Amino acid sequence: MPRTEKRVTTKPLIFGLIFFAACTADRGGSIPAADLAGEYARSSASARKKYDGKTIVVRGRLEKTPEMPATAEAEGLAMIEAGERLVVCRFTHASRPAFSRLAAGRTITVEGVFNGERGTELTFCKLVSAM
Repeated sequence: MPRTEKRVTTKPLIFGLIFFAACTADRGGSIPAADLAGEYARSSASARKKYDGKTIVVRGRLEKTPEMPATAEAEGLAMIEAGERLVVCRFTHASRPAFSRLAAGRTITVEGVFNGERGTELTFCKLVSAM
């Protein structure tokens, strides 16, 4: 009986890896809080069109120690300095352990969903890093 060789094509695997890398890649890094607040101050309509409803990564210094949520349903608040303005970062009770270790003056990077309805505000914040 003749032996037949099966050729394994790597195209699907390569395509899958490229697709995965594109989906998980850092798309431009973090935005300095002062830049985000400045952009919003220049044109809230433009900033909202660009960021509203999108998950973004922002970095800056904590103005004060974050306020912890009192209950599982409540939100915590972290205020990030942005020049003369602030970026408000709202986080859930599930993120409390990460934010509870922070103190005023620490530089942090957070990821959250931009909501420009009340100013430069992120909801569902998660702590990415703290220095």
